[in-house]
Amino acid sequence: MSAVHAELRMLSDADVERLVERVESATLPHVEWTHAAHLAYTVALVRRDGAGALDTFRASILRLNATHGVAQTLERGYHETITRFYIWAVARELALLPPDLTLGESATQVVSQFTDRTIPLRHYTKARLMSWEARTGWLSPDLMPMDGVRG
Repeated sequence: MSAVHAELRMLSDADVERLVERVESATLPHVEWTHAAHLAYTVALVRRDGAGALDTFRASILRLNATHGVAQTLERGYHETITRFYIWAVARELALLPPDLTLGESATQVVSQFTDRTIPLRHYTKARLMSWEARTGWLSPDLMPMDGVRG
């Protein structure tokens, strides 16, 4: 089982660091690129790269998708709006956590907070969020502003 395959288990710093290395080297198997892995990777990037997290995340996903042969379509591939939404939501959540948490503890908290993959649909209509425009560029929410997102 991968470090973050089980959605709700305690993650260690080493689990998250290994995930980061495998994502950034494009060696993470596609089956292990789960919602929890996306979230744990986001935590690591926000903590490490701050405002540069989006650029790093985008480049890593595009490289990983190319390695896995994932074509950019309306249903698959990189999704700009969802990526930005979760980077924003994770950064906000990390700001609410005690500052002395380890990387693994922070990732565990965030993964458990955002297990519900429909959270973006509180802010977006499905049609807007699943559009080509949202997949390929940033679209602002059409239902509820992005302040106070919690899982």
